[in-house]
Amino acid sequence: MKQFYSKHKKKIIIVAICFLLLIACYLLLKNNFPNENQVKKDFIKRNIEQEREYWHGRKF
Repeated sequence: MKQFYSKHKKKIIIVAICFLLLIACYLLLKNNFPNENQVKKDFIKRNIEQEREYWHGRKF
């Protein structure tokens, strides 16, 4: 085991760093994109607000 570690030390460290970077990127990106339900709610909310503004500004 000691022989294996000393022989492949650099490769093991590089793979470990890449793995940690991959996990960090995943966690950062996961929080940046809203889920589908939140997108639908925001879209519906915007449509309702636009419709209110449209009808509120009309003169009859």
